[in-house]
Amino acid sequence: KYFSGNIINRGFWGSHLSVIIFYFDEIVSKYKPKMMFIYAGDNDIADKKSPMMLLDDFKILADLVNKKIDVCSIVFITIKPSPSRWGLREKMKKANSSIENYAKNNEKVFYIDTVTPMIGKNGKPKSDLFVKDSLHLNSNGYDS
Repeated sequence: KYFSGNIINRGFWGSHLSVIIFYFDEIVSKYKPKMMFIYAGDNDIADKKSPMMLLDDFKILADLVNKKIDVCSIVFITIKPSPSRWGLREKMKKANSSIENYAKNNEKVFYIDTVTPMIGKNGKPKSDLFVKDSLHLNSNGYDS
């Protein structure tokens, strides 16, 4: 079934899950979305939050959604593997895995693996998916 309705982009540069939580009423709940796509965690891990801290923040966000929005699913888009943050890949992998396990036990939370298609045959991120900073995706990266 295809989605029909309005799509509101509430993304912002440098996001952290804790910031989304802090501004939840202003940027999410007042719109009463039926579905919420979340890409966050990359900056959290880069700023030294542990995978468990990220999972705790995700649970807080999911609880807010459940309490404040009658019918809303959450779709978690995995923390991407980027060349510039490749040294953090194990922490990011653990954070993704923790949220994946949480999603398995929560019927309103869905997990989308974007990591697998971004990894090349050499086991590292495909460089042609990123702009010069090796962190942000280019149009090929978004299309993949």
